[in-house]
Amino acid sequence: MVYPALYWPESFEVPDPNADPYLLVKKPVDRAVARTKAANGRVATIRPWLQAFAQRNPVYGSAEMQAQIQVVEDAGLFEWLFWNPNSVYLTSALK
Repeated sequence: MVYPALYWPESFEVPDPNADPYLLVKKPVDRAVARTKAANGRVATIRPWLQAFAQRNPVYGSAEMQAQIQVVEDAGLFEWLFWNPNSVYLTSALK
């Protein structure tokens, strides 16, 4: 679970993690991919849980959700899940 709102300032050297979902999610996803590649042929599926809720500013919308999807795709992964404690999801983020 790499929900930017749950990280404190300067986590992964990101000044405001909640305001920069791409950079915050990128660092742990890249680390997970590197660890998996180093697993000597053992295969694991990396399927990160991403943030689809607002906890502080900015309010999370389509742009913030799409930034997180882009990180996963940029890392060469194809699976992800969003979580919102109210089970409210923006279909506009899923283009």
